[in-house]
Amino acid sequence: MKRAGMNAKKGGAKAKGQPAAKKAKVNDAAFDWGENNIASDAEDSEDEASAPAEDEEDPYANETADETRVRLAKAYLGKLKDTMEEDDDTDGEPDARVSSQLDRDVMEASGKLFKKIAEKFLEFEFDEESSKYLQGHKTTVTAVCASEDGKSIYSAAKDGSLFKWSLSADGITKARMELPKADETKKLADHKKTVLAVAVSSDGKFVASGGVDKLLHVWDAETSAHLESFSGHRDAISCLAFRKKSHMLFSGSFDRTVKHWNLTEMGYVETLFGHQNEITGIDSLQKDRVVTVGRDASVRLWKIPEETQLVFHGTGSIDCIAMVTDEYYVTGDDLGNVSLWFNGKKKAAHVYHGAHGTKWVSAVAALPRTDLVATGSSDGFVRLWRANLQARKLEPVACIPVAGFVNSLSFPKDGRYLVAGVGKEHRLGRWEVQKQAKNGVVIIALPSIDEED
Repeated sequence: MKRAGMNAKKGGAKAKGQPAAKKAKVNDAAFDWGENNIASDAEDSEDEASAPAEDEEDPYANETADETRVRLAKAYLGKLKDTMEEDDDTDGEPDARVSSQLDRDVMEASGKLFKKIAEKFLEFEFDEESSKYLQGHKTTVTAVCASEDGKSIYSAAKDGSLFKWSLSADGITKARMELPKADETKKLADHKKTVLAVAVSSDGKFVASGGVDKLLHVWDAETSAHLESFSGHRDAISCLAFRKKSHMLFSGSFDRTVKHWNLTEMGYVETLFGHQNEITGIDSLQKDRVVTVGRDASVRLWKIPEETQLVFHGTGSIDCIAMVTDEYYVTGDDLGNVSLWFNGKKKAAHVYHGAHGTKWVSAVAALPRTDLVATGSSDGFVRLWRANLQARKLEPVACIPVAGFVNSLSFPKDGRYLVAGVGKEHRLGRWEVQKQAKNGVVIIALPSIDEED
């Protein structure tokens, strides 16, 4: 099978006789930039749905739990059938289509749905028009994360700043997330130093941030209000990850430990020991598991209920990781390698050497439950990959021009865009400085991909 190369100017070389690559522009994406305006202060929008009057009776107040489940199931099936009837392009019997959709919904809810979409990006060629820079941070952006619904992006920088970017058809609104000012009786700690990590929960309720000041801050994602601060790590907090569909948070630190937090109870759970050097990357999906990487050249899978860990051995300093599924992960290291790992093998199942030339791979992200993976470095490109789990290989798909150090990458659940945190320097140091680069957040609009079962 012919596949894309790593040409520096194009996403991949095409075989003779194949049609020219389509331009992946903003208008091709299932995303509206609005008026392309960025407002510095967020304004509260009025809720169109008015709250019910206090004296209005609840028609379902006296129904049992079983009756509630039946009512909700009937409503869901009715909505699903209406959607199917409106879709004129769908072939087959209505009942069969509904059954198929129900199967998909069950698989997605259980975390077993996996979509193969990466190969379709071979048809597109990305350029500068595919991206939009959001400026606001004065220093290098070290971390970004997108909410699952894609309506919010959170970014952090070396100067300790933390921003929330709200995306809508009316434009992009920027708001700074800050702790309340300390009074005479209580002094609240602030991110006065570099913030290295930021994460948002699946339901969009909590945002967590951590950095060089060793503090873990928890925020209300909707209002940006500060909720809680945790101390406990003895060195910088370098990475954060929420377990999907839960409020369980994991923090990795340069103190070589992983700490487990329950934000529903706003409390500490446990500490995981094992790494022999600084922890640099972390990720978690729906199962009660978390994976970490570090400067000890190891990948570790922590099985929380069993209180055990699996250790996989690599080379160099492994600095970033993303879970493709609960069994497969992708990592990037300081030797320029992008590697695919499998639970059943102690070493990497596949290593793509020189993925970004000779540059340090500083960021990796996977579109959850798909084979699409993105990596970033300082070579001027974000690169898209296909995680071929059957062949256990990584295959290059496309590259997207992004100047500067790409320190963090994140997809929303629907894959409408890819967000990158970029800057003049690497997030962990100043070994190299690209003075021509910008410090900011880059939103890369991704073309709509028709899904096929």
